Amino acid sequence: MSQIYNKISETLFQKFEEIVGKNYFFVGEEHKWAYTFGSTMIEPEWIPELILIPQNSEQISEILKLANKNKIPVTPRGSRTSLSAGPLTPYGGIILDLSTMKKVISIDIENNLVEVEPGVICDELNEKLKPYGYFFPPDPGSSSVATIGGMVATNAGGVQAFKYGVTQNYVLFLEVIFAAC
Repeated sequence: MSQIYNKISETLFQKFEEIVGKNYFFVGEEHKWAYTFGSTMIEPEWIPELILIPQNSEQISEILKLANKNKIPVTPRGSRTSLSAGPLTPYGGIILDLSTMKKVISIDIENNLVEVEPGVICDELNEKLKPYGYFFPPDPGSSSVATIGGMVATNAGGVQAFKYGVTQNYVLFLEVIFAAC
């Protein structure tokens, strides 16, 4: 079987560090292991080589372009609560920790719209909506730590899903960052 993905070279490690800065770039074994597990008991097959914590979509775009060009796999992560094993890295590579991107950008009550970054916590969004008499219905058991980005990725539901639906029923648009060079 031919190799699908490449390992990260020293030159690439430096380029990724330049994109996010040294405070958001982690290669230590303790970080790799901390990001290897979620809420599942699945034994990981691969350990990430690098953890990056981008602060904005421009950094994500640069990371994805560089990774794509060099055939480095990238796995996005939120708060690592997934019971679906979705955030496990299939071939090592890079984990993009999106948990610090947690701004509620806008609340538009007139049009029933909320714009958020992927790291916004479900319960924190509901606290912001409460003064308006609104709430975000999907309520996974981990809503106190689950990120909206992770909920979108897994189409989270919760016990209210039978009445209100799941996450996909509340997504009108997404900003998608492609890895095209």
